Amino acid sequence: MIVAPSETGKSVLGTLLELNGISFISGPVHTDGPEDFARAAEAAHNIEECLPLLHDAVLEATGESLSDIQLRDLIGKLPTDIGEQINEWGLADTEVREQIYAHLLKAPSK
Repeated sequence: MIVAPSETGKSVLGTLLELNGISFISGPVHTDGPEDFARAAEAAHNIEECLPLLHDAVLEATGESLSDIQLRDLIGKLPTDIGEQINEWGLADTEVREQIYAHLLKAPSK
């Protein structure tokens, strides 16, 4: 099977076909190399770039729209296990933000 390149990396279809042993050529450029993963990991760990993602999770959980300063303060007050997840996976990680969301739902209101 041959598909024109989309320049967005591997597709779910391509991965499923490969897992089932079906040869799959998505295009002449492979964009899921070590450099791509390194850039993605760097972006996921850049707190400043991820503040809008955290803002949305906090807003959804609490109904509060926090400033960037308040969001940074919140990060420092999270439980140790969530802080460790932020350090390991980055704030851009969906599961990390889901943990923050769940924590905020359980936190007592001000």
